[in-house]
Formats: sequence, C-alpha cells, structure tokens
Amino acid sequence: METYVYPISTANITALQAIVDDATKSGRIEPTALRSMAETVLREFRMGRCEAYLASKDILPIEREAAENLKLLRNDERALDTIALPYRLGDIQQIADVLGKLDDLSKAEERLLDTAYSIGQLIYHGTSARDVLKRLHAVLRVRGMSVDLKTRRIEPPRNPFKSAGKTLADRLSKLS
Repeated sequence: METYVYPISTANITALQAIVDDATKSGRIEPTALRSMAETVLREFRMGRCEAYLASKDILPIEREAAENLKLLRNDERALDTIALPYRLGDIQQIADVLGKLDDLSKAEERLLDTAYSIGQLIYHGTSARDVLKRLHAVLRVRGMSVDLKTRRIEPPRNPFKSAGKTLADRLSKLS
C-alpha cells in the first residue's frame, strides 16, 4: 500500500493543534473534527494539483480569472475541476490517439481506450475524466512512452440530465 504525504497550510496546522490540545485537556477527541480536518487537507491538496494542471495549459482568460478567484476562496474544488474538464478531455483524446495506433494493446488497455473515446458521454454517468487521464498516463508510463500534450480544449457535450445547454465559457461569463 502506498502512503501519501500531503502538504498542509499553517492555518490547518493551527486548527489541528487546537484539536489535539483540546483532546489532551479533556481526554476525548471529536471524530468529526478529525474527519473534517482530513477532508480540508485533502481538498487543498487536490485543488493545488488542479491549479498546477491548469497552469500547464493555455486556458481562456475568463477561465483563468475564475480559477484565480477560486484559488482565493480555497473551498470549491468541484468548480475548479469544471474549469479543467475541457482540457482534460483534450489530453485524453491526444493520448488515446497515440495509444490507438498501437497493435499490441492488452484487453484492459483496449477497454481503457474505449472508455477514453467515449468519455464525453460517460462523464455524466459517474466516470471521472481525471481518473481516466490518470490511468492513460499509467499506461504510457508502463510502456515507456511519453506524449507531448498540447493545449487542446474539448467542450464536454451537453449534460443530458440538465436543460441549461450552455457552454462552460457562457456560464463563467455570468460570474464575471
């Protein structure tokens, strides 16, 4: 089992210290406080990872502004993921195009490639573009391959479960 070490902000260190101090004094600890603290640290880590991903892309100015605002809030991980989604879909397509040219794919790699090609429809049924991208990178790593990923933005198809029908850029322009 792999162990991860997450960075923690000084504000979270102070909050964690307060939890420990209270437990030391009372002899009891509030489990929901620990759970909430762990979720906060993980959320900050995931947001930092998403921010780093977006920094590697040439994103639209309106998206850059929205991402900067979300970084200041430090609490809306899903909104930041929404900004990253079209770029992740572009990366998925680029990697899938490279892997699709290979003749010696295993059955698992073929299934992953099928998922990658239909990710636009699957994201509304619970499939995570971030997880698919992570698995595609793992296949590249195992095969000793690398792909020079360009910034390619693919707007996800309209969510069949919502009637909005607007693009991400349209929704973000209303926030500005």
